[in-house]
Amino acid sequence: MRAPPDTLDSWTSSSKSGLESAEREDLPEGTVGLMARMRPVCQAMINLTSWEPVYFQVPDPVAQKSWHRFGVEVRKAGSACVRAVDRADVDAFHVSMIGLLGGSIGATTTSALIDVIIDDAADPVYKGEPIEPPQPRL
Repeated sequence: MRAPPDTLDSWTSSSKSGLESAEREDLPEGTVGLMARMRPVCQAMINLTSWEPVYFQVPDPVAQKSWHRFGVEVRKAGSACVRAVDRADVDAFHVSMIGLLGGSIGATTTSALIDVIIDDAADPVYKGEPIEPPQPRL
């Protein structure tokens, strides 16, 4: 099941306009304290996205590509954030935050694409809303 092209175009367009808006706005002044508090978050994002290639495979090529793009963008921005903090480079830190924002927009797009797949009653795997949480396979 693929997301309707007009839906995908709408998500992509709104994601790009949101990121472009963030790039044009005046960013808050970065401080060494804020940067130090963000470093563990940036490292956690790198760790999380390092699992992207093996953790979750999406059965739709468009959604899978979106999922992969999220992983690549966040790994890149997370690494840039850590480097910026280590060098106390406020400008590079701001750029890395824009990259993480772009990654979060990508995650929202991916989530919406996956929702389209999950909610498709015509999908042979769809069995309606679960009555109870899925049980682990032994």
